[in-house]
Amino acid sequence: MIVPCDPATTPAVSIVVPTFRRAPLLFEAVRSVLGQTMRDLEVIVVDDDGDDRDTLDVIATLACDGRVRYLERRRHAVRGGGQTTRNVGLAYARGRTILFLDDDDILLPHCLKQRLAVLEADPNLSFVVGQCRPFHDAPAPMGPLWRNWDSDQDDLLLFLANAPPWQTSGPLWRRASLDTIGGWDEDLSAGHDYEFHLRALAAGLRHARIDVVDYGWRRPRADSFSSFEAFKSQHRAGDHVVAFVKGLDHVGRADRLDRARAYAAGRSAVRFAVCCRHHGGSRRTAMAALDAARRWSCLARHEYVEASACIAGWIRIADHIPAMAWLNRRGLVDWKSPSGLTHLKESVLGFR
Repeated sequence: MIVPCDPATTPAVSIVVPTFRRAPLLFEAVRSVLGQTMRDLEVIVVDDDGDDRDTLDVIATLACDGRVRYLERRRHAVRGGGQTTRNVGLAYARGRTILFLDDDDILLPHCLKQRLAVLEADPNLSFVVGQCRPFHDAPAPMGPLWRNWDSDQDDLLLFLANAPPWQTSGPLWRRASLDTIGGWDEDLSAGHDYEFHLRALAAGLRHARIDVVDYGWRRPRADSFSSFEAFKSQHRAGDHVVAFVKGLDHVGRADRLDRARAYAAGRSAVRFAVCCRHHGGSRRTAMAALDAARRWSCLARHEYVEASACIAGWIRIADHIPAMAWLNRRGLVDWKSPSGLTHLKESVLGFR
């Protein structure tokens, strides 16, 4: 339930920060928000634990600034996880706009003022996305971007291609738009941001990109949910397949699948199926991705048959997996690499 608030005390921006036992990183993240060039904001830290003394000490320090609010997730929801904590924070947010900031990301000082100005200048926009630069220990003024942007790129296609042009902390959302599409899917165990942004784009929410770096995404650490071991476990369980299927269903039901997007989604379906099998998942789990792609005509019949046969006959010969090699040679898998994206871009140009 959304807590009613006095419009006179409504901040321009609410920043929702879910956290779980990462006190030093949380301190840096919230401090980057409090250091913004605009002051009309609130920070809602939602603790998915509640018993971590280090986190409570950090909150006690940060609470000296009256714009910081603290919530224990377990007092508001039974189920844990990043998606639930974001929903708890969203329910208690009072701002006209919302930003979901991961507890290990950093906002640059001009971030909120710049995004808010673009959003308020066009009442038809539902959200505005800033550019990101990954980092390890401290943001650097130079280095590769999260993703290079083209002015005419199709963001929905990129998400379907599993090459998202932004991540969770990228968009500043108009509150009314979030009320329209609903909160984060609490039934997902992985791929929350993938499904969430696909749902927003499938719903036709208008957005703008600011091609200026205004935040930093911290590369995965050993204690990160995005660590490689967690990544393998999620693929083995089929968690990413489930998120892909849900996302594709959103796009299909909204009738937003043109030939180029369908092509991209078909290759992603094969890739998710391959990753599932490669990390020890079952044939049945992997097939869910292929079945969804076939259901929405993202794979031709012969492609579906070839991919299904490879998924069924998944064997290893030393370090070699013949099925994976076959799918690669047939062009049914576009990996999330520069060469893979280049091939995908060249392929979809024929559909424009």
